[in-house]
Amino acid sequence: MTKKLLIASAGAGKTHKIAEECCQLANNNNRVLIITYTENNQKEIISKYNSMDIINPNNIIVKGWYTFLLEDLIRPYQASIFSERINNINFTTINPHFRNGRTIPGTAEKINGKFNSRHFLTSCKTKAHTEFLAKLATRICATSSKKSISRLESIYQHVFIDEVQDLIWLGF
Repeated sequence: MTKKLLIASAGAGKTHKIAEECCQLANNNNRVLIITYTENNQKEIISKYNSMDIINPNNIIVKGWYTFLLEDLIRPYQASIFSERINNINFTTINPHFRNGRTIPGTAEKINGKFNSRHFLTSCKTKAHTEFLAKLATRICATSSKKSISRLESIYQHVFIDEVQDLIWLGF
């Protein structure tokens, strides 16, 4: 897969360029995934490509970062680590394993060589902490022999990530 990096200052038209390129790809029957961080940017991208000459808008899928991680990388192969379905995410802005400056006992990533649900999930085991969502996706990818990546490649011919600086700022 060809990799491109577009770097430009704010307002230079990066998002417009992505929308334009995605329209061309979609019109040539390519399935395109656009991943972005904010809901506002998701709306902006959809608005941009809808205002362009697009024949096949259904070939373009726009997802937020956390939705992408959960739907495309975690859920399809989560059984390689956790048997219960992860239904949702628990939005966290700080590490949920610290209280009063101390680590909460029993929240290590692995216990006795097995992945610990308390590290990645809330106590109900059906919500994943956003703080560890990318880490969980990485662990599932590794334990499933990269099946999640193969699955992505079979669904989408092109993947774009917009507003990547927001992901980097958060430590991804």
